[in-house]
Amino acid sequence: MKKTIIFVTCAVISVLLLYFNLKVESNDDVVKDYMKKKHGVTIQINEKIEETPMVSSEIVYIASPVDQSDLRFSVTVNPDSDPTEIIDTYNQAVQTYQEYQKLKTVIPDIKKLGFNGDFKPDPLRFESKQVNGKWQNYIKLPLQMDSRLDVAFFEEKELDRFIKLIQIIQDSGASIQQVTVDDGGDKYESKRFLMKMDQLKGISSREAFLTQLKTMNWELASFYSNKKWEKEAKKIENERFSFGSKYDDYWYNCQTTNDRGECTSIIVPITYQKDGLNQRNLYLKEDLDAIFFFFDHIMKPKPNVEYILLEPDNPNPI
Repeated sequence: MKKTIIFVTCAVISVLLLYFNLKVESNDDVVKDYMKKKHGVTIQINEKIEETPMVSSEIVYIASPVDQSDLRFSVTVNPDSDPTEIIDTYNQAVQTYQEYQKLKTVIPDIKKLGFNGDFKPDPLRFESKQVNGKWQNYIKLPLQMDSRLDVAFFEEKELDRFIKLIQIIQDSGASIQQVTVDDGGDKYESKRFLMKMDQLKGISSREAFLTQLKTMNWELASFYSNKKWEKEAKKIENERFSFGSKYDDYWYNCQTTNDRGECTSIIVPITYQKDGLNQRNLYLKEDLDAIFFFFDHIMKPKPNVEYILLEPDNPNPI
């Protein structure tokens, strides 16, 4: 009796495996037929990902036209839906591919400046984000540099190179909305600079370019704002507290800016000495009044401020 049960179980498993294999194969044909009917292209399937054997789950295909293997796009199939739901990124891929044909003429010049990227087969990324309840599409060019980005010396050592990079991309005629540059640091210490092409269009002066970069990159905005107000802050600090914390590079972090790159909302960590944040500190109110007065009346433009009060060895900020 046990042998019979084992035999029947194995037979059932074999049938299920055959069923799901046929279903996956039939999905391949469904994808090819779908692309032929919707876009009029004959495709080859290069890769299947997120496929779960024995389960009817979503399958993502990486495909390309048979006569254009460097144009790659995804087709996502949901076999569980009725009728089968299929979503593709063909139109987005065509758009980025067309812009890449313009960009690749200047890739050698980009590399000469010390910027690298995944230039084969296509470095551009088609992305979407929701802004004020509406979805916006944009094409992004991610780049890397071998050296580290030191914000303190960016204006002196890197600014001219970044200006030249944007000029080269603009001169190519490629319609790219964003460029990101990652430095050579590890994932915990690396820095990323964002450049929105529409805001940099027609800008050639170093001062104007730097101002626009501040509006896009909180670290740059934080560095220059910290530097501007550092002397005033030192007048307030005393032996009981200091601005900043051991976890932060800046004594306050800029969250948003105006169009001049000035911080309009900030996060201010304040580190007190041990037991400084209790009633035994007779100067606590005096210190807090001085801090609030500085950010409310001295710092210009007046920012929206979020305070974080810390004590050494106390993991719970106030």
